[in-house]
Amino acid sequence: MMMEMMKQIMSRMEALEGRKAATMTPPSQEPTAPQIPPTTYIERCAKFPDPEKFDSDRAQYPTFRYQARAKLEADYRDISEKAQVDYIFQRYTGDVARVLLPWILNQAALTLQGLWAFIDLQFDDPHLKSKAIDQLHGIR
Repeated sequence: MMMEMMKQIMSRMEALEGRKAATMTPPSQEPTAPQIPPTTYIERCAKFPDPEKFDSDRAQYPTFRYQARAKLEADYRDISEKAQVDYIFQRYTGDVARVLLPWILNQAALTLQGLWAFIDLQFDDPHLKSKAIDQLHGIR
């Protein structure tokens, strides 16, 4: 009885292996996968979080500027400069957006570098370095 069951199982296995061999294509006829160019580590893991929206707090501006530039470099380097400017504009709220919109609308040649220069003039703290040095001296 046990021998008959073993023979049946073996015949089923042989039949399955025969079907599998019949449906497989020879290695020379298998389609080749397209070659994907190698990517750098940054390109593989780039998906920086969006920076918090900036609402004119001068103390937070350097952090916002750094995060926004990193986001553009990592995730949006291949889009147009106009699209990058639009993305940055969407990260501003309140007074910053009210100051920035007329400037954007009046620019004939809108550039990301020009946007950063304008916003730096408006919201970057020109005394940040001297304040930091004063605070360091006050630690003693």
